[in-house]
Amino acid sequence: MIVNDGECNRSRGDSRPRLSSRLNPDRFGRVFAIEDLYVAVVWKAAYNKRMEVSFAPELQAKLNRIASQEGKGPDEVVRELVANYLDHDEWFRREVGKGLALLDQGKTVSHGNVRRQMDRILGS
Repeated sequence: MIVNDGECNRSRGDSRPRLSSRLNPDRFGRVFAIEDLYVAVVWKAAYNKRMEVSFAPELQAKLNRIASQEGKGPDEVVRELVANYLDHDEWFRREVGKGLALLDQGKTVSHGNVRRQMDRILGS
């Protein structure tokens, strides 16, 4: 993985970073954005296991600071963050699926019961 802060330049009058030609979806299998983070996922060339990530300068500075504080390289921090995010996303989707299955079975909870449970949990 390459962490690169030079490819996410801001265009005139636009606060959003613009994609570099190096992140062209025709070159990569998929390019997507999460706030100022652009990720290019390579799947067109199966033998190529390289992934390029470009950050806005402010985000790159945060990443470098966190990596330094943890005694890790920025690439290692990004790998851990992505792994944690994907694990959480996978768990969340499973839980939503379970909830939808319960709805399909007609197993629901009334608004009043939810309110009472929330009041009990929050100590209201």
